[in-house]
Amino acid sequence: MKRPPHLSSRPLAGVFVFTTSALTLPALSLTRNEFQVCAAILQDAKIDSDTIPTACAQALHPKELSKCVLQIKDGTKISGDTAVTNCFRVRRPLELSQCVTQIVQYTIDPVQLDVLDYCRRSLLPIRYSECVVGLSVQVKGLTPSRAMETCISALDWPSEL
Repeated sequence: MKRPPHLSSRPLAGVFVFTTSALTLPALSLTRNEFQVCAAILQDAKIDSDTIPTACAQALHPKELSKCVLQIKDGTKISGDTAVTNCFRVRRPLELSQCVTQIVQYTIDPVQLDVLDYCRRSLLPIRYSECVVGLSVQVKGLTPSRAMETCISALDWPSEL
């Protein structure tokens, strides 16, 4: 009795080879924990070598901290050391970096350190950046500074009104 073509042994042999080769990844990639990744990313971002161990060791999510720093450093004119301090001070560092880079990218000449400060202070950084960008784009003559102040105040508005 002949097997149907979809049940031949060749495709199964290929699957076996693929799955076993996937299990033999280099040992380094399996041992890199998030503290090591954090330190490597911060080194690549040229962060002061005295700051790296403390920042990574004390961070709740070291990998997220380092990604936050790198995204802010690469997407703005903000220094890496300033980014480390601010990324460390928030619960959601990746949302902070997204907030900062979106406002810097989509508004006209914002004061970047002010953007970082407002995004850090916001409890909902992504919603905050959407507010700032949306109002800045739509409302003619609204400066990024005024939009940031308006949006940070609006997020504290009582929900019952």
